[in-house]
Amino acid sequence: MNIASELSIIEMQLVEMGRIIDEIRGYRQHLLWFADAESTPYRMLTQRNARTALNHAATLVGYYDGYAARGAFQKRVGAESDARLVRTLQELLDYVHWVLNELLAVIRNLMGRRPLALCKNGPTKPGPPRTIEVCQLHLQGLHRTLLAVVLRATTCKDIERKIQGFLASI
Repeated sequence: MNIASELSIIEMQLVEMGRIIDEIRGYRQHLLWFADAESTPYRMLTQRNARTALNHAATLVGYYDGYAARGAFQKRVGAESDARLVRTLQELLDYVHWVLNELLAVIRNLMGRRPLALCKNGPTKPGPPRTIEVCQLHLQGLHRTLLAVVLRATTCKDIERKIQGFLASI
């Protein structure tokens, strides 16, 4: 596996997901509030799924910067994640966008390194190739889940058409 090219694939996934979220945010008036009891499980599942994506970033930080850097990253993003309230669809979109940006910062940091070498004082298993593979799959699932949640909460036919197109392209 070529780590640099696989990191580029993740970068493209993250950029595309961010672009789609930004596009959906433009339809704010057509997004229903997300505080009702029926939508709570979907919101919570999507938020949990997004937070789990931060584990891929932390694992990659650990491989290349060591255990101490991984711990500091986990502490920082964990505190920020806990401080973010997600009661509405707009807040969920903001939260997922924040997660994507955190992961994107890690990916771009690694892509800029020459050479990209494992840290001697860091984890080695399951290894970068497996972590990258799982991250790519996780992001595909998160993308689908988020779009399905937006689809459930919109009143706008234009958003519905766009989301159907996005879902067909994944």
